[in-house]
Amino acid sequence: MDQWKNTVNYLLIISGVMLNKIFHISEEPWICEKAKKWLDSFLKPDMLVFEYGSGGSTLLFARRVKKVVSVEYQLLWFLGVILALWRQGTMNFKLHLCRPERGKFSDRNYMSSDPNLGTFRFKKFATTIDQYPDHYFDLVFVDGRARNDCLRHAIPKVKRSGFIFLDDSDRQAYQLGKEYLSRFKELKLENASAWEV
Repeated sequence: MDQWKNTVNYLLIISGVMLNKIFHISEEPWICEKAKKWLDSFLKPDMLVFEYGSGGSTLLFARRVKKVVSVEYQLLWFLGVILALWRQGTMNFKLHLCRPERGKFSDRNYMSSDPNLGTFRFKKFATTIDQYPDHYFDLVFVDGRARNDCLRHAIPKVKRSGFIFLDDSDRQAYQLGKEYLSRFKELKLENASAWEV
């Protein structure tokens, strides 16, 4: 019961923080400078991008590519990103809201690396990309929950010579996801990485 109370309190705090940030969403991905420079050189107007976790990067992608598809699990943040996109005047986006599943689970798949979210699974979040054809996206940008599973589902969805980008790739929690990508060439971008598929 204490774990459940801690989780609820954590989510309330995060929601309050998010509510404040909603009114200040700008076209600025929360990634390192080297990764921003790489994105700037990589993105082209005819590209299709899928993104795990929305925010400033969504605004950037919507302005720079043909279409961005994003999946988000936080309702308030989801609404804030939509409002920011409308204020920006871009309509070339599709946002999916996939709330986490709560309950007892027999395995560790689709978990967040955040211990405060230990009673939740993010299977719907990670598998949203499965509704799109294989070899469809030029870039899959992974910066959300359950990143190892997101990477696993992303691999078949990327076009040849497309990329999978992982923010915070230096974290131990994402080593399994990096193993899924080990057959591809890794481009290290400080604390992020991109793999050409």
